[in-house]
Amino acid sequence: MAARNIFVVKPLEDSWVVLKDGALLGTFPERQDAIRQARKLSQSRLSSQVLVYRPDGSIIKTVN
Repeated sequence: MAARNIFVVKPLEDSWVVLKDGALLGTFPERQDAIRQARKLSQSRLSSQVLVYRPDGSIIKTVN
């Protein structure tokens, strides 16, 4: 079974970032922009998931 590709969207200071395996893939002014980019990246890989976090560290939603 292939490893799952997890893309993380979370707030950082006054912006939103997209991460994969701890590596920064992009910084965006709006959450929706970061989610859009993470979904675009995840669609090009098998077995991918996007996790979106609140500032308190809890998960807002999971996008497959």
